[in-house]
This record gives sequence, C-alpha cells and structure tokens, in this order.
Amino acid sequence: MPRSFETVRAPDGVDLHVDKGTVLGLLGPNEAGKTSTVRVLTMLLKPDQGRASVAGFDVVTDPAQVRRRIGLAIWCWPVGPRTCDRARWPGAPTSYSNSSVARTPYAERAPEALLFICVFGGAINVPGVDYVNYLMAGVFVQAVVFGGIATAVGLTEDLGSGVVDRFRTLPMARSAMLTGRVLADVVRNRMSIIIIKLMVGLAVGFRPVDVTGTVGAISLLLLLGVAFSWYHAVVGLTVKNAEDAQAAGFLVVFPLTFASSAFVPTDSMPSWLQTFAEHQPITAAINAIRPLFLGLPTSDVVPTALIWIVGITVVMATAAVGVRRIIGLAAT
Repeated sequence: MPRSFETVRAPDGVDLHVDKGTVLGLLGPNEAGKTSTVRVLTMLLKPDQGRASVAGFDVVTDPAQVRRRIGLAIWCWPVGPRTCDRARWPGAPTSYSNSSVARTPYAERAPEALLFICVFGGAINVPGVDYVNYLMAGVFVQAVVFGGIATAVGLTEDLGSGVVDRFRTLPMARSAMLTGRVLADVVRNRMSIIIIKLMVGLAVGFRPVDVTGTVGAISLLLLLGVAFSWYHAVVGLTVKNAEDAQAAGFLVVFPLTFASSAFVPTDSMPSWLQTFAEHQPITAAINAIRPLFLGLPTSDVVPTALIWIVGITVVMATAAVGVRRIIGLAAT
C-alpha cells in the first residue's frame, strides 16, 4: 500500500492484518508513513496502488460502508519539524496557537456607537430624523457583517486542529460541517452583538417605533449575518491561518460598510462614490432595516435587501461547499 508525496514515498509498501477486538500500534521513525497509513485506512488519503479494507469493505471503492463503521481521533505530536507540515502533507493537522489573533469582545464593540453619536453626531445633520435613530441601523449592520470574521477564523482553526479530518471520515454531507458552523456563529455571535448594540442605542437615545418593526429588523439582520458568514466561510477555507482570515475578511467588508448609507446619507458623497454606495448590499440592507426600526414604509426596500441576501447566500454557500470539496480532494 505505497503512497508518494512528491519525492518521498511513505509508506513504501505496508502489509498488515488486524483481527477484530485487537489493538495494533504502528512504530517507526519520522516520515516512515505511520500517519499516512492511518489516513489511508480512514479514507483521508488514497493509496497509489494496492488494497486496503476495514471490516471487509474496501476504503477506495466502498468508502460509505467504511465510514459507518469507524471513528477517527487524530492528533499531531511535534516530533519533527516536517512531520506536520501541511504544505508537504496536505490535510494533516497542525499544532496551532491563535494567541496573536485579535478578537474584539462584544462589550468592547459597544463604544463604536457612542463614538459616532457623541463625537460626530453634532457635526452630521440628517433632515427629518435624529442622527441617533439614523445611525443605529448602520451600526447594527456593521457589527453583524464584521462579526462574520469569527466564522473565517473558526474554520481556519478547525482545519488546523484535525477536527475537519474527523468529520471527513463520518457518514455526513460535505455541507453539514459548514452549515453547522455558519448557523452556530450567527446564533451565538450575532445575537450577542445585536442585544448589546440595542442596549447601547437605547441608552443614548435610540427609539424604535414598535415591536413588530424591531422584530422584522432583527430578523433581516440575522439573515444578513447568514449571508456574510458564508462569505467568511469561503475566506476561512482558502487562507492558511487566522491572521490571514481576518485580513481577507476586512478587505471586502470594510469598504462596503463605510462606503454605504451607514453613517451619512449617500447624497452627501461625491458622485462616483454615491453610485457605488447606492448599488451594493450593505446600503440595501441598511435602507431596509432603518425604516423597519423607525416605522417608515418598507415595501420598496425590503425586497431589494432580500434579493441581495439570497443572492450572496446562494453564491457563497455554493462556493464554500466547492472549496471544501477541493480541499478534500487535494488531501487525497
């Protein structure tokens, strides 16, 4: 059962049989092919030739039956500088520390609203509405969109920890892990952000008109969070570490958020920037959420926001599942 990695052949042929109810340990020097043998038996790698079977089922021709009968607990010991190099051993788990990754606690994000209201609010005049009521829709959207970076960072860490390899050996849909990560992040992170922002807004004078409109606005915010979490899922699957995930995530959401109607009306912008600001998803979402909070007509803005949200979700979810599949194939 040989397996080649560029110029390295490891294992260079293995012949073994493990009886039911027994335990077998593989011993040998670094790069002898111990981990690769286990990964072949758990369908994380395909052998170059030969045959391997688990519980009587071939791991190449009948992987579904094997997945129903096995479990995988994978760990990477730092026994050698090359043993767990993901570039050399595609898909191998790596030891990873995210201590240098900047994570902004939800409570520390709250002063953003105070900054715009107390520092800039007196200099910004929005006809027909108090600036705090105008601003809060943009603050909510900014927090929800930026919060999606947690999805990118989390997926990057999952890929490095080996838990994704464990999922790959289980009888589950390829999209299940991604969908679970996105929905969990939306419920956990976005709801916390929205609640804190709402409390801060109420403290500084934000006054939603009615409960129905507020519930509608929060629902739209959560849908927007789902859409951008799928974008961040694509980012997390394509970068190498959490720092890159943060940088790549900000690269798109930062200009979209600040070149929008979040903090000032778009008609106050230069004509070239106004054109961009009025035809992008963040502005569409803000223009729908703001009247929901303030009890204004929404019939012409909510459908536009929903079209953007559905479009982003479909495109990014499809891309994420495709990238996930490519990663799985590359590891074989």
